[in-house]
Amino acid sequence: MEIEINDTPETSDDHIPLHSDQARPEVPCRIRATSQATGAQAVLSNPDGRVRFPGATQETVSVSLPDDGSWAAFSLSGEIASAAAGDAVIEARCAQGGSPVKAQAAVTVCALSITSETEQTVSPAASAAASDVANDRARTRLGVEEVVALRATGALGDVNWEILEGGGALSAESGAETAYTAPDLERNQNVRIRATDAAGCKKIIEFDVDCNYVVARARIAEIFSTAPQARVNEITDAFNEFYEDFGIDDCLRRAHFFAQVVTEVGAGGNPRRENLNYTPDRLVAIFGYYAAHPADAQAHGRTAAHPADQEAIANNAYANRIGNGNAASGDGWAFRGRGYIQLTGRANYQAIQNEIDGVSPGSGIDIVANPDAAITIRGGMLTAMAFWSRNNINNAADGGTADADINGVSTIINAHGNHAERRQNFRNTAEPAFHVADCPRVAAP
Repeated sequence: MEIEINDTPETSDDHIPLHSDQARPEVPCRIRATSQATGAQAVLSNPDGRVRFPGATQETVSVSLPDDGSWAAFSLSGEIASAAAGDAVIEARCAQGGSPVKAQAAVTVCALSITSETEQTVSPAASAAASDVANDRARTRLGVEEVVALRATGALGDVNWEILEGGGALSAESGAETAYTAPDLERNQNVRIRATDAAGCKKIIEFDVDCNYVVARARIAEIFSTAPQARVNEITDAFNEFYEDFGIDDCLRRAHFFAQVVTEVGAGGNPRRENLNYTPDRLVAIFGYYAAHPADAQAHGRTAAHPADQEAIANNAYANRIGNGNAASGDGWAFRGRGYIQLTGRANYQAIQNEIDGVSPGSGIDIVANPDAAITIRGGMLTAMAFWSRNNINNAADGGTADADINGVSTIINAHGNHAERRQNFRNTAEPAFHVADCPRVAAP
């Protein structure tokens, strides 16, 4: 009698996957009698208890052997209660003509598993799927050029990694750990990566690469070209945490958004606080209060005799307008301009806080109670996105990439000027960074 165990017809692959975190997967196997047998029954068992036979008693199974010597089917599975991996033995016993016949086949019980962890924060809705992937043939989305760390556990000996489909790059092709970098310019590209250990156990993990998903740090580094990597990482993480809430969820919208932001704050990527370091003449020229009170302009403005009193300037210039109280209230100074897209005045701070509370509750950011939250990277990015949402700028951004479209977005941010710098930042920086032409808007999978 002969036993053959395999999980793919016409192949010799005797590896049984064993996973303690899910139901035992069944592996189709087959057995046949190599000598003529009439009405023979084979009783299959596993002496060391590390595999089971689905159905029957789970510990043994009886299989009827065809009289013509063809194959009879049965199934095996890993024993979920055992963490042991390695070689196991299947025994078959059969009585033919009163004489017992015994056959054995060796199998390898595999405990190989892959976990993955993205190297940047994703939005709360996606984090459970993307941060810790341990299920067999698990699927999750990656942004273009996003990096995900892969770890093989339960391996029997050394592990080799290979990309089966979809492109991209691995930082190492052998070892327990590697990092996968998703390919560029691929939309909804399926990626399959396989780990194989020294015993031949195999495990596959899958991803979908989607250019409309989380933004890669490499993209933000192109926008904020002089920012240190730590700041790039923080900006990226903040954007990825909130972008779905505010609908800045495709390459065109992102290019418009970051073109405006880099124009506002520069290539260093720091949110800004309003600078009120004006001379008396400049105060008179730009603020109605100081035009009517030139003596105060002389007292508060920067001169050779004294620096500018910026707190007094803010309190007087912004008193009794944009939701502020009088000069004595201190609102002008408390709610002076801040952020990636500058907010000024109590009323504007409150309006954006209302948008944050309505669209992204639980953020922990309150720019009315703590206005300086708008000059932190996370708070500044959140307030800029809330400003974008409240003013329906996605609608303007969806118009396209023509000068008129860029001007339309720019006018909502800043109604003054011809917006030449904003057009330049879109054309030369943001549009190529997000590969707008190669990344059309698609529905999320």
